[in-house]
Order: sequence, then structure tokens, then C-alpha cells
Amino acid sequence: MVFKYETINYNDLWKRSFSRMDADVHPKGTPNIDYNRLRQKGWIKEEESRQEGIKKEIKSLDSKTDKEKITELKEKIKKAPLLMFFEENKKAYPMYYTSPTIREYIDYLGTNIQIQLKIDDRLFEKLILAIENCSTAYLGNSEGWVELKLEEI
Repeated sequence: MVFKYETINYNDLWKRSFSRMDADVHPKGTPNIDYNRLRQKGWIKEEESRQEGIKKEIKSLDSKTDKEKITELKEKIKKAPLLMFFEENKKAYPMYYTSPTIREYIDYLGTNIQIQLKIDDRLFEKLILAIENCSTAYLGNSEGWVELKLEEI
């Protein structure tokens, strides 16, 4: 038996903090950077544009007859410009980046949820003693604290 009252379900966005110093997700998730490096960031768009032109040129060439030219062009393509910039300027970035995450909420509008449990008498007695010391339980996020109450039926 589970008895619960009317609910409202909704999604919410929250920011989770991560640190990933070996991938371009870190600089993509950090809106803040040392102001001394901001002007240098313009290089990223220029380099991405240059590399995109080289990739288009490679696609236009014939892979059988233009092997040398394709190899030469591929050598001009470095790793992702943003990642290169990040690796060279790690100290200019915060230690953590944030990632928006959707989390679902269920609001019981201030009412109680009642759940019937069939448990051993000894376990019930131990739970009653434990709840006397601490009657709160954590459901998984900062808003997930609930107050527990056990009754014998």
C-alpha cells in the first residue's frame, strides 16, 4: 500500500561543477577566464576557420590521385584550437567548469507519503531506535531531505 496526495512534477536546471583538464569541455563550460587571455582567444576562431577551409579542400581532392597533397594538408590541421589554447593557458581558467543539468522534481504540496512495509519485529525495533537519534533521510539532492516516522499497524 502506498498512499500519496496530489503532486506537481516539474523539471529544473542546476549547475554541476566538474574538472576535466584533458578535454575541451572544460573551457567550453567556464565562462570566466583571466582577462589577460581574453584578447588571445580571438585566435581560436581564426584557427578554426583556417582548419575548416583545409578540411573542405581535403574533401574536394581525390583520395587516390592526390594522396601527397592530402597528407600535406592533414599535417597542417592541429588538434582542436580551443583545446590547444586551453592546454597552453590552464592557469588562466578556473579549476572547475559548470554543466547545466536537468533534474526532475516531484512536489507533494506539503503532504505526507505513506508506505506500508512488511518487516521483521527485530528490524522494526532497531529502526525505531535509530530514528530517535536522527529522523531525517536523504533522497539524493539538496532538496531531498525528508522526515521519517514509523508506525506499527
